[in-house]
Amino acid sequence: MHFQDSSYEVFKFNSFFSKAICPKIFKDNKNKFLFFAGEKNDRFTKIFKINLSNKKEVDPKICFDIQNKFQRVLSPDIIKNNEKFYMFFEGKINNKTGIFLASSKNLENWDISEKPLIFDNDQPIDYGAPKCISHPESDEYFLYYYKKYKSKKNIYLCILDKNFEILEKFEKPVIFSESNLEEQAVYSPDVHIKENKWMMIYAAWGQKPLKGLIMKAESKDGINWTNKKKILEPSIFEDIKHCSEPCLVKENNVLNLYYEGCDIFNKWKIIRRTSSLK
Repeated sequence: MHFQDSSYEVFKFNSFFSKAICPKIFKDNKNKFLFFAGEKNDRFTKIFKINLSNKKEVDPKICFDIQNKFQRVLSPDIIKNNEKFYMFFEGKINNKTGIFLASSKNLENWDISEKPLIFDNDQPIDYGAPKCISHPESDEYFLYYYKKYKSKKNIYLCILDKNFEILEKFEKPVIFSESNLEEQAVYSPDVHIKENKWMMIYAAWGQKPLKGLIMKAESKDGINWTNKKKILEPSIFEDIKHCSEPCLVKENNVLNLYYEGCDIFNKWKIIRRTSSLK
């Protein structure tokens, strides 16, 4: 898996936004949707969707209104269960951040659950950037997310039942800062399973100098992670100084890595890099 010198594309719709971040790909039948968080002139970060399979669709559509409930929403993650779609996302209320759940029958109209999935009103702790994946050997779901405490972000795990009720919440992080590349934060996990081999792509931030990059880790059970490696760091030759919030998608004989990149003018935009599997 090599992305550092691979070809890349900056999506044209970035021009509609002052900030475009947190890309996630969701495929349904023959359609490939890109969900992401975007900010326009009103400075409210909202979740948008665009169908990449429809070449005539050029303007992303907002998924739901956040006024009267959230200060901002971001980091959408979509799964399908029993002909219904579910979106796990990060939401901010009263300057506290947690994980929320929305559902839809058509990917157009979303109902947001009244009760947050993970939230802490009492402690100075924030949660976000969820990734939910179905366990291959049970009807349970593994939900990965970051937990931020005292300015540090690490990746945690909780296990959900088939109705998305929490069965178990791990007290210790499954991915935590272990090197100067991850000194400030590790978060935004994207998890894949193939033949009982688990792989996580995630964002890491170092402090000296401050730099966002993308890492990879491996596991046999989705709980114990090893073999961390850097797969992408920003390149001054491409005018990108940070990269973060990765989403990896295998398509035919290539791997597409979608991520947010911050350019030298401090504008965040969504980028796709392509690496051949051959």
